[in-house]
Amino acid sequence: MNDLPKKKTTPIKVVLNDKSLIINLPKISSILSWAPFNGGLTESNCIFNHECDHFEENDLETIFSSIISRNNLSSNTVGLITGANVSRYEEVYLENGGLWVHAIATIGLNNARSVGDSADVDQTIHKPGTINLIVSCNALPFVSGLVEAIHVATMAKTSAMIEAGVKSKKSKQPATGTGTDCIVVTGSGEVQENNCGMHTVLGEMIGKAVKEIIKKGIQKWP
Repeated sequence: MNDLPKKKTTPIKVVLNDKSLIINLPKISSILSWAPFNGGLTESNCIFNHECDHFEENDLETIFSSIISRNNLSSNTVGLITGANVSRYEEVYLENGGLWVHAIATIGLNNARSVGDSADVDQTIHKPGTINLIVSCNALPFVSGLVEAIHVATMAKTSAMIEAGVKSKKSKQPATGTGTDCIVVTGSGEVQENNCGMHTVLGEMIGKAVKEIIKKGIQKWP
């Protein structure tokens, strides 16, 4: 498979409401992430990515409760937060042989880091950026597949950053992400394909979709 066909029709509905980017999945799906709200392994049909210029850790519950109430969302919604401009989100939808992948990202690079850089435990990070990435598909019926999807998406994100020449704000080494990145992967399990490594069609689709949106976001940043 070479160039994957892009289609405009996606089963996912993306809504931008003020500073909240709301991703409505077509059905309840398994979701794996380290999101600050409902992170871990859960099930939901909705994810949001909220832009917030400044907040304290103890503000998070208030922020998330307000977003859920304001947008009439379910309490099991998975929530992300970012300092990046959510209105400049990127997305790619791909279909192939009954499989579909929809990747969505917001890009901020103010706190770009290279893995292994010294920690910022005693320092304040000004102008946090964050790359928040959501990858959804109609496969991956088991948690092992979701874990592998995070692995592939992470490699694709890092590859795009290195190819774009992004440098760590601290060490000036090639950046592999930012200090506050989060990845969310979802799988509805409609297609009983649980493998998405780099030898698979699904892995190729995830990799290509993520690389494309990260590269586009980098080109448009800040």
